[in-house]
Order: sequence, then C-alpha cells, then structure tokens
Amino acid sequence: MTTLLVAMAALVAFAGSAQAQSCGGSAGPSLGAGAASEGPWLGKGAATSRLSAEYEVRDKTFKGSDEVVNDFDESVFITRSALEFRYGLSDEWSASIIGTYPHFTYRLKPPGGERIKQTFRGPGDTLVSLGRRLMGADEPAPGEVCEDGETPMLFHAEPRERWTLAVWGGVSIPTGTPEEPNPAIATSDVTVANLQTGTGTFDPFLRARVDFEPASTWSAFAEASVLFPLYENRFDYRTADTESVVVGASLPFADRFSASLSLMWQRNGTDQFEGEDVGVGGAQWIYVIPGVAWQITDALSLDAGVRVPIYRHTETKLADSSIIYQAGLSLFF
Repeated sequence: MTTLLVAMAALVAFAGSAQAQSCGGSAGPSLGAGAASEGPWLGKGAATSRLSAEYEVRDKTFKGSDEVVNDFDESVFITRSALEFRYGLSDEWSASIIGTYPHFTYRLKPPGGERIKQTFRGPGDTLVSLGRRLMGADEPAPGEVCEDGETPMLFHAEPRERWTLAVWGGVSIPTGTPEEPNPAIATSDVTVANLQTGTGTFDPFLRARVDFEPASTWSAFAEASVLFPLYENRFDYRTADTESVVVGASLPFADRFSASLSLMWQRNGTDQFEGEDVGVGGAQWIYVIPGVAWQITDALSLDAGVRVPIYRHTETKLADSSIIYQAGLSLFF
C-alpha cells in the first residue's frame, strides 16, 4: 500500500505541475498514446484502473513540413490527464470508462502589443466503450504425457504463443465545457482558433487492436483508432476527426523492467465553424515512442515514455511541440 501511494503521488505531481493545450479545437483523450501499456485482455470479473498524463509545449510554428517564424510569439502549454476503469464482463466482453481533465494555457504577444494569456481547464469529455474479443489464443490447459513403461502423469504444457484480436466501440460523452468561438478570428490565420475542454457533442469512436506474445518473451501489438464528431455543438462549432495507427513491441531487460518502442501515425482534421473550416488546423504526424515500464508488484505497474515527431505536415500555419511526455500508473485487481 505504501508503494502504491508513493507511486500515485509521484504521478499526480507530474500531472499537476504542468500546464496545457490543443490546437484549433478541443482537448480529449489522446488516442493510441498509451497503447504499449494496455496490458492483457481481461477475463470475467477481472478489472484494471489506469491513471495517465501527457505534457507538451507547442511553441514552434510550422507550415507544411517547414518551421516558420512565430511572429506572434504564440505558445500553448498542455496537460491531459485521464483516469480509466476497465472491467471484464465475460471472457469475451469488457467495458471501459475514461474520465479526462485537460489544462491549456495559451500565450501570445502581437507585434508592438501587450502579452495576452488565457487558461482553460476543467473536467473534459468522458469516453465509454464496450470491447469484444473476436479471436485469440487461450492459456494451455493441463494434459497427460508418458514415456514407454512409465505411468501417465498430469503436467502443465509448455507456454505457447498468445495473441488476441479485439474491437472496441463507444462514444465520447460531452461532460467537458465547449467555448463559444470568436467569429472575428475563428476563420483567420491565428494559430489557436478555439481552446475548450469539451466538444459539446456526442462523438462516436472505434478501435481495433491485435496483441501478440510468443512464449513469455517479447510482445508486440498493432492498433488503429478513429474519433469522428458527427455534428455541430450549440455554438455551431464542430471538432475535427482524429485517426491514429500504432505498432510497437516490448522486451524485458531486467527483473521487473521492460523497454518498449512504438511507431505512431496520427491525423487530425480541421475544425469547422458555421459550416466553414477554421483558420488553422489539419495535420499529420509520425511519432517514434520509446518507453520503459516498471512492474512494481504483480498487480501494479508504472510506465513512462516520450512521443517524438519524426515527420509532420500541417495544412495551415500551426503551432506544434518537439516532444510529448507521457506516463501512466496501472493497477490490476
């Protein structure tokens, strides 16, 4: 219990000491960011909870794939915190609920003008979903074996490779707070068009994942996700869709420690205001994500990593970060 409290306190301190952002729209859970630390598929009655946090500073300005002058000295500090609870309804079905808490601080200084600072923080949207294991390899069952002239005896089969294919579907519930856009700048060339802690709409999402673990050595996974808002909120603002694909692998390197390496492609569309694209938004990234995990106890693990963009292409002038820090604390029970 002492170890658990110390680890949770360290993670909360990491999340709370940072500030936050999102460009061109609202902040929600980061799809695919923590995929390497998801853990095994839950059986009936098993449960897990995960506290996670991300932090980034978007203070560099890009257009296309080139860095350009940040003429308004704009920067956005972003923290996204999330708490997930997942429960195995049966051996084939699981349910998940994720509460989020984004924190954005936006600063700019027009040439010859005074510096402006805005902060948006509070409960964000909540993701609820159901997962279905479509197929997978089960644990080997006890069997019998004997040599010539020996009495048969029960034994446990050698570990064999395990794999799982699962599909998740759900909806993002608008528990966050949408902001009313400023019509004077929403469609103009301003790096951050509208910061908000929630989209103000019910947004469906879908996720498919494959996990592969050959005989208790290294493990690998592949995951694809899409979050697709379908309509405008009460301020005539529609947040853009987000798609991501992540592939990666994990390998133990010491007692209770493992290292992971993932590659992630992510695309964000462009938000819309009153049926027109906002002035900024729309981009694609490829991230490399190295990470390390510590299995503190059989039921508790702590992981940390970074997302480093190795490719980006923006559709408009857009602020972006050079690194995203992420950490998570998972408890299985």
